[in-house]
Amino acid sequence: MPGVFTGENGAYNSLDSHETVNHGDGEYVRGKVRINGAESFWASVRRGYNGTFHRIEPKHLHRYVNEFAGRLSDAAAGALERMGNVAQNMAGKRLTYRQLIAGKSLCGSP
Repeated sequence: MPGVFTGENGAYNSLDSHETVNHGDGEYVRGKVRINGAESFWASVRRGYNGTFHRIEPKHLHRYVNEFAGRLSDAAAGALERMGNVAQNMAGKRLTYRQLIAGKSLCGSP
């Protein structure tokens, strides 16, 4: 079974292990797999942008995307388990205000 299921949006055509569906035919689920995994992920990022963040600097975009990817990965976990995962992943990492507002990205991408 393919790794990524999407609608017919051409943006996903270059993905390996990719399969499309035709929403016009009413196909949204195939077996136990929900079809629009990639599309629903980006929809949740857009909802976060419109509803909470309102402005995202391009140099920090990767941080916001990682936050939503983490939320999706921990969706089945309880609140305490999610908090534990956050605390565990923070260990040994430090981001100072000076680094945060610096003109260039910390990860090498703009």
